[in-house]
Amino acid sequence: PVTPCEDGPSGTMKAGVLTSVFGRIQHDTKTIEIDTVLDQSRGVNTNLRLLGDVYGNGVFGGGNALSANPQSILNLVVLSEMVGVGVQFERDLALLTWQGDPSNNTASGGHKEFRGLDLLIKTGHTDAESGTTIPAVDSTIEDFDYEAVDSGTTDIVDVMLGMEQYLHHLADRTGMAPVTWKIAMRPELWIELLKVWPSRYNSYKVSTFEAPTANAMVFNDGSTVRMRDEMQRTMRIELNGRMYDVVTDDGIYFEDSVINSSDLSAGEYASSIYFLPIFVRNNFPSMYWESKDYTQIPAQLAPLGSGIRNTEFWTDGGRFLWAYDSNGFCFKLKAKCEPRLLLRTPHLAAKIQNVMYKPTRALRSPFPGDANYKGGGVSTR
Repeated sequence: PVTPCEDGPSGTMKAGVLTSVFGRIQHDTKTIEIDTVLDQSRGVNTNLRLLGDVYGNGVFGGGNALSANPQSILNLVVLSEMVGVGVQFERDLALLTWQGDPSNNTASGGHKEFRGLDLLIKTGHTDAESGTTIPAVDSTIEDFDYEAVDSGTTDIVDVMLGMEQYLHHLADRTGMAPVTWKIAMRPELWIELLKVWPSRYNSYKVSTFEAPTANAMVFNDGSTVRMRDEMQRTMRIELNGRMYDVVTDDGIYFEDSVINSSDLSAGEYASSIYFLPIFVRNNFPSMYWESKDYTQIPAQLAPLGSGIRNTEFWTDGGRFLWAYDSNGFCFKLKAKCEPRLLLRTPHLAAKIQNVMYKPTRALRSPFPGDANYKGGGVSTR
């Protein structure tokens, strides 16, 4: 105001609405003839033993039929088929977590994809009602432009430290701190990053004044090797004096010179490094799953009385719905889930994309159809 009696400037508070759609994923067991479930009842000792964790660490938890002793799948046909369905769900969800895209939905809604992290961690967020852009919640995207992870032109340490410092400052200034971030990347990229990180990090912005033209530094005390081994053992990385857990995931999209990229030479791959804000303000969830709760179905069907069929059931606290489909002496089980992935603070998420690496040996893929997938034999026994 020019004079003491004039009005001062006023301000407005801005807000935006972000949405996240549910997906729909369905898998069936193979058709089972009822006689096959009796094949193990003839007093024959098959002397089979199952080694390995069939259930993995992901989809299926305790408190349901699928939490039974894994050895049971060797002589319980139905359980074996249900575990097979679980593996298919886990493969789907591992990919959709990162690559889910509703534009891949089928026309009639039989298959629907939720938005994966590559669509949630982005710039160009808009208000769901007005279409107004909301740059304040845009994620930070850095393009490594297909430089190698050990490139001498673009320093991966410089880029990651700068990214972490930016996010840490943003969280502090917006009242979101402390934030629990996890650093995520493909396992092959993590292996290659470990080869260069200790020496690059320990020599970052350090020069030898005795020989400034050479700018050389010699490590001869084994500290870089110990640092590399410690990072690999603990799956943690230090950025600007702060430690972060590292998560490796096969579901992250990657470019392969053999399959889908002309920007790479033979044996080269490219993928992204993610900064994921799991919790903000200590323990407020920022990135998490939601699923339709199938445990609510009985209450909705209660008015049918005895007309309710008892062939539908759920597992995993209501996240998966199963149905029994009978045809004469044969039957199969159908299962579906309808989850979505929420990211409440996209402005605290970041991605360094197009990081190139050339592994000594490509790792085996868990996804049929990939170049590095290996089949396991016949499908029936």
